[in-house]
Amino acid sequence: MNLSSEIHSLECRSLSYMSTLAGTGSWFSRIYRPPLVAQFLKDVTLTAHSGEVHGIVGVAGCGKSTLLDVVSLRAQGDIGGTVLLDKHLLTASRFSKLCVYVSFRTRYPGQLSVRSLLYYHARLSIGNATTTNDDIERSVDASLECFDLLGYSSESMERLSESARRRTILALQLISDPLLVIIDDFLRDLDPLPSFQLTSCLSRWARIKNRIVLVSMRSPRSDIYQLLNRLTILYYGEVFYSGYTKQLPAYFRNAGFTCPSNENPAVYYLSLATVDRETADRYAETQEQAVKLVHHFKVHAATPRDGEITKDSLGLATIPIGSSVALCYLERPGNVAKLGTLVRRTLSQSISQWPLLVCRLFLLPFLLFTLISVIALHPEPGSPSLPFSIAGSIHLALCIISGTSVMLGYACFHSVRTLMYIESTEGVYGGALPLISYLAVHGPIETLSVTLAALLWLAGPSSILWFLPSLDIVRILLSSLPLLIATASFTHALIVLILCFVRSSLTALSLTFAIISGAIVHAGGFLRHVPHPSSFLLSLPARLNIFSYISHGLTTLLVPVLAPDSIMRNCTRNERREVDTTQWKEFCRWHNSSAYLSEVYPDDPPDLLHAAHPSFPLYDTLFALLLATGLWTVTIILYAVPKPKSLSEKFKYR
Repeated sequence: MNLSSEIHSLECRSLSYMSTLAGTGSWFSRIYRPPLVAQFLKDVTLTAHSGEVHGIVGVAGCGKSTLLDVVSLRAQGDIGGTVLLDKHLLTASRFSKLCVYVSFRTRYPGQLSVRSLLYYHARLSIGNATTTNDDIERSVDASLECFDLLGYSSESMERLSESARRRTILALQLISDPLLVIIDDFLRDLDPLPSFQLTSCLSRWARIKNRIVLVSMRSPRSDIYQLLNRLTILYYGEVFYSGYTKQLPAYFRNAGFTCPSNENPAVYYLSLATVDRETADRYAETQEQAVKLVHHFKVHAATPRDGEITKDSLGLATIPIGSSVALCYLERPGNVAKLGTLVRRTLSQSISQWPLLVCRLFLLPFLLFTLISVIALHPEPGSPSLPFSIAGSIHLALCIISGTSVMLGYACFHSVRTLMYIESTEGVYGGALPLISYLAVHGPIETLSVTLAALLWLAGPSSILWFLPSLDIVRILLSSLPLLIATASFTHALIVLILCFVRSSLTALSLTFAIISGAIVHAGGFLRHVPHPSSFLLSLPARLNIFSYISHGLTTLLVPVLAPDSIMRNCTRNERREVDTTQWKEFCRWHNSSAYLSEVYPDDPPDLLHAAHPSFPLYDTLFALLLATGLWTVTIILYAVPKPKSLSEKFKYR
């Protein structure tokens, strides 16, 4: 029984479709060879009504998928005819608002549970200012019940069977209550029992919600045939039959073809629209028969019924959820509400991946403490190579922070990326909302992790500042922390930017590590300083290299404190003098920290290099934070810019 007495209709009138086939051969031959133009649809007319499942069937290459692409405005080519939804022309904006095209090739991430996916998708897709959480919960419960998913509500997508996965995708796409649902080849690679269950759920939803369902398949079995209300058989782009399934036997019986009692009517009559290519005579005979039946349908087909109810002016914005009006007519949530929902979903997804969340918080502190404070050489005061060892510890810390941030950023964003592209291409939200929500959740987590790492490295039990007063340790820690946070934030933004455009995990990680390694080496300081050239353009790479500022800031901050003049011993000789019998431990290259800094950073002013108490590296900190913020801004802008269809589908489909 329909919940609404209103009748919705989809009318395709005299649809035709022509497209240019992709050329083959060498590029030179394609220059002088004219393009091949083929017609895939010819004068296709059909009508689908609400509360019914309308099946499009036919052999491979008959135009089933092409017809659905034309109706859903996905086809690119020369299209003729009209498509009307409730007597109004079906435009791209109306299709985006009132209709949905379902593809089971969509790669939904597997971390969230089925119920969580449905709940957050409903929060993003339906409702207005008066919609309550109870309304959303009721819609989710109804979808779970309608598609036989109550037993899977707490399961994650990655643990579902293929049948349950497809029913979950249907529930996700249909929870917004669209007027028209289009599904191409929805029973492909499914066993008989799951196929019947999927079709039964879809038929029940169409009947309860009073919506139009248009599906395609090759050859429906007898049990599936009983669930189809209307059927359209295509013969190489032309209508072989279109009408109610109950009228199918009588129509062909009047045409002189009676279906045997033990045959499936759909399969039997579909065989009449199939060309037998075994012999030339048989090919000509079956082709002539099919062409005659196509002409017979054009002559005897009933004209589409008129008088459908239109929607010119309805006060739909005030109709609450649960009424008979389709929820897709309601005003969708605003950007602020969507951003809040995305933040909650991202946080929920992070909590559901609690091992990754623990690593996100504590892996960097553990690695930094273990590799630097425990394993790395801890130089004693007065060591001849003390400034160089301190600089080495700084660069080792930068490498650890950068590498850990890249790997953890990849693990966190890789699972979010697919869902972002799916929902963006389907019009659930637009712009930079998903990346902003991702940054709002993972930014504080990363900041906390870097803070813990800095505490263990600079102020922990094996700290390199162990001999300094507590007040100096706190001052140096607070001065170093912004630079370390900028390091993690920049490398995190870099892997996110690359993952937005590169699907291959190996390629994305390799490219990211190559860029970071080159930037650290180019920054100088530890290996060899690269002075800024006099030309601004030549110095631009160094000025845009964030590691130049981070390395300079940390080195000028820590080296004077950890290698002061008072603890450097027996440094009156250098390598220019003749070596004597003095023990090698009493020979050092730099007699104080200022000598080391003068050699490594010759462009710095002398007053900065000879300062007894180095000040806060304001210049380096500001530029490092500016570059990290700038990279996140560029990433968000590039994601928000409309992208080619091929790029979106690369991430969306399996």
